[in-house]
Amino acid sequence: MYSPSESTAVCLYIVFAVLNFTLSEMATARKIARLAWTPVHWTSVWFWHWSASWPLELIFSVGWGVLLGSGEYLLSLSCLGLATVGAISMIVHWQPPHKNVRTARGLRVIAVFGGSALLTLVTLANKGDKPWSNVPDYLVSGDLRKPDHDRPDVGIEILNPTAPAVTVVPLNGIVAHEVTEDPLVWDLDLEDLTHSLRVNEAKYDWIRADQHGGPYPVLQTDDAKDKVKPGHRILGFISVTCPLCKRVRAYWVYFVWGQGGWYAEIPEGSFPLPNKLALALPEIRLNPEIFFSGVPQSSRKLIAGDLP
Repeated sequence: MYSPSESTAVCLYIVFAVLNFTLSEMATARKIARLAWTPVHWTSVWFWHWSASWPLELIFSVGWGVLLGSGEYLLSLSCLGLATVGAISMIVHWQPPHKNVRTARGLRVIAVFGGSALLTLVTLANKGDKPWSNVPDYLVSGDLRKPDHDRPDVGIEILNPTAPAVTVVPLNGIVAHEVTEDPLVWDLDLEDLTHSLRVNEAKYDWIRADQHGGPYPVLQTDDAKDKVKPGHRILGFISVTCPLCKRVRAYWVYFVWGQGGWYAEIPEGSFPLPNKLALALPEIRLNPEIFFSGVPQSSRKLIAGDLP
């Protein structure tokens, strides 16, 4: 056993050993940090000087083209950001030999700044609820690299005119996984239009190419019994898609409870905005046909067929 004095000496020795090791390792770490920082520093300096010679109009055009062509909003904003960095670098490195060149460069920088700011706002407004990028999906699943004709596509059919129910159907003979069908409808004859009706959102792990999903009633039982009365007009839309599907499909739906109605696919790129639709409901219920005047009769499908 150690005496008290010996125990103290051992503890002090351990403390000084740990401190000595820590200080020596810190010095080594500082040397490593300096070595690592040197190439980072020179690379940053080189990048900054190089940015003054970037083809700003080309980067600007690529950013706008990416947005229009692929919907890669993150990549688009990155290109617009690089164009702005290049414009700032050009200003900092500015050494005009004479007035005309200075004026020309000034106009160029102003055009890039203004255009980038404007297109950034346009990009953000156009993005809405859509994802910033599809690149992570491409990295996760090789299926997304397939051309559209090799990817699943799903749609809907609506049965039972008196109390409509939705069936999800494959459209191109390819198995669809993790399919969701999501209705959003209002009763135009209820006094309160601020809330949509409670609906049955359907989810399917997979749907075979030779099968279908559902049918599921559009309305939940409570609302179908307690709120909606025979003769009430129901209006809204139904969306259906899956993670690997080539697109989201949406359908207008309009029916009179207990009688029948119709549904029609909404053209791609014209997905309705729920908030705007909800605000327009007081006017729509005065005459729904005026609201649907842009939906051709030829594209409207009658809700028909009995439930299996």
